[in-house]
Amino acid sequence: MKFNYAGRVGAIGLIIAGATHVVQAQETVYPQAWLPALGADAAPAGTARIHALSYLRNTEYFNPIEEGQTWFGTQVIVQRAWEVAPKLTFRGGAFLNHAYGGKTTLAPVLQMRYETAHLQPRRNWSWIAGTLDGAASHGLLEPLYDPSRALENPLEYGLQATKRQGRWRSDQWIAWQKAIAYNDPEFEQIWAGTAQTFDLWSSDGKRLSAMAQALWSHVGGQIDAAPPGTPEGNRLNTALGLSWTGGNWEGWAARLHYADPLKKFSPIERGAGNLLHLHRKIRLDAHQTLRVGATYWNGYNFAAPGGLYLYQSVNRYTPSVYQSERVLVTGRLWLDRVHENHRLSLRLDPVLDVRARTLEWAFSLYWQIRLTP
Repeated sequence: MKFNYAGRVGAIGLIIAGATHVVQAQETVYPQAWLPALGADAAPAGTARIHALSYLRNTEYFNPIEEGQTWFGTQVIVQRAWEVAPKLTFRGGAFLNHAYGGKTTLAPVLQMRYETAHLQPRRNWSWIAGTLDGAASHGLLEPLYDPSRALENPLEYGLQATKRQGRWRSDQWIAWQKAIAYNDPEFEQIWAGTAQTFDLWSSDGKRLSAMAQALWSHVGGQIDAAPPGTPEGNRLNTALGLSWTGGNWEGWAARLHYADPLKKFSPIERGAGNLLHLHRKIRLDAHQTLRVGATYWNGYNFAAPGGLYLYQSVNRYTPSVYQSERVLVTGRLWLDRVHENHRLSLRLDPVLDVRARTLEWAFSLYWQIRLTP
């Protein structure tokens, strides 16, 4: 729908006006925080765990860059953990994703984890091979990670090292997105990333943190038979910023960059964007929480292989469809109902394209159940 200038300003005001109250502080909630993560929710040694997620996500997008889509289905992760030796744990299981009216995906959960001694804080690392922890997001910001990817295949496989110690939270990984054999008609795809968070200041439940994120994407190979002219090469995304958690306020501000020096994948060689987010949390009762806020994005020649395409300057399917500057304001209205073993989340995200003067929206419903037999 078309929006005049006064209407746009009014809509922005209504979105942001909700962010003016104070409630209890907590861990930073990124837009993809509802995603089931293997790490924090993994079965402890000697136990089994079942984690189910039913989802409905519908995006009513009609802009040239991102087409509207619908994801509707159920995921189940079943896993068990064994202590192989002191500090060494093996987790095995299966992941099932059934898209209603679509395809069914079955994948293994296979993880070997070695944890260094907790009595030596500087050496307190987790070293992982197989199914990665938090593979759905690694805490990456939306322009670097599209939450909808987690509804199709949230698992990644490779090598990872993580640290959660005091002020510092660290995650670095390398994941094979697509392996190839001799004479395969496609290139291999490898992603490597890092996400670092350091608390600069904290007091009485309030916290100011610095964040640094990077994601490197490689497409290529020597033993493939990909058709001539198929894009291959390397792309790099980075993000530097600050996040704030205090009272009922949560927010972050970040500067993001993109580089494809050889312009192999689109007409874009380099790009950048500014991301600002603010929301407030309102605790309705012991089980229900409402979050109201907004996200502002101003990007120029920005692209990201795994990011939400709404923020990007090129169409995911047709790179020749190009829009150099994207200025968006996304409203955030999230309602979470949390009990001990299940969580229901409703999300409404209206998107105002400031330059095109159009209003689009996305609706999501997620219902998670966690069982430990």
